[in-house]
Amino acid sequence: MRSYFVTIAFILCGLIALASCEYLHPDKEIRSEEDLKGKIVGVEAGGYYDEELAGQRNFRVVRYKSTVDCLAALVRGEIDAFKDDEIAISPSDLSRNGVKIAFRDERTFDIGFAFRKNSQELATAFNGFLAEIRNNGQYQEMYDRWFSGNDPNSIPMPDIEEKTTGNVLRIGVNVRIAPMCFLVDTEWRGFEIELLERFAAAQNRPCSITLFTLAEISTALQNGTIDIWSGEIFITAERQQTYLFSDPYFACHPAWFVRSAK
Repeated sequence: MRSYFVTIAFILCGLIALASCEYLHPDKEIRSEEDLKGKIVGVEAGGYYDEELAGQRNFRVVRYKSTVDCLAALVRGEIDAFKDDEIAISPSDLSRNGVKIAFRDERTFDIGFAFRKNSQELATAFNGFLAEIRNNGQYQEMYDRWFSGNDPNSIPMPDIEEKTTGNVLRIGVNVRIAPMCFLVDTEWRGFEIELLERFAAAQNRPCSITLFTLAEISTALQNGTIDIWSGEIFITAERQQTYLFSDPYFACHPAWFVRSAK
């Protein structure tokens, strides 16, 4: 009888230990960067966080082609966390994939569109347009539409008058992240897309949108293939040496994404 109770006790201890282990609570100990020591962390190759974490010794960094690939790797259990903008994954996609934000950095980064250095006239025109829609309430209306917490894929693009003649405003994007800039079938949607399409209409110009990789898009801007680079670009002093930036149209914190305990 005694051995029976001893066996039960061992089983109960094992279950308690299992319930508290990291496998069942994959984000249990991740509350700060210090908690990432010894973990495997994903980043988008060539992006800001790739540069920031280069040479990091506390955890191993694995590079992926895109945020979507980082998310998939996290869901598969290949990595313990990945770092990206706090708005990189929509609330609906977080819930659907069993992922959440473990913590955010205290820093806030301004986000703007990038232009060639000799495109001051175009950048000034955009800044004037941005100030106008902030003042007349249209910016807030756009913000409320795309950041409502609803599934971005279910949000239709508003009707924006499309110009068919004139000098095409060529827009390059290097991300497909809801709710900022993403594809539904063959239609581009999102906050950045609406902002740029409204700007093109205000300039009486048709616009085209082309997807590039991060490695390609800088060259496309510099050689004149595109007029504007869109893609949640942080405005940094280093980048301002190479590109002309618009006034900030958004700001966000960097965030660390982990699997949810659920």
